Amino acid sequence: MEPRRQVCRRLHEEYVAAQAAREELRAAFVASALEARKEVARYGQVMTAADVHKWLLARANGSKAARPRARKLLK
Repeated sequence: MEPRRQVCRRLHEEYVAAQAAREELRAAFVASALEARKEVARYGQVMTAADVHKWLLARANGSKAARPRARKLLK
């Protein structure tokens, strides 16, 4: 086989492997999101993103911060 063909084949195989890995990650992400949705539907409790971000930033800066409180989901 020509060296050029070998390089093309290797690149194609790497591309296909990368695509397969991305699809697996996407499937895991979607499964996680669907599970979270079921959990919210079951308990009706959520936290606002702003509260969570504020808490995470405080923790990252070394401050002690109260955990954000879950609130009832408004429909």
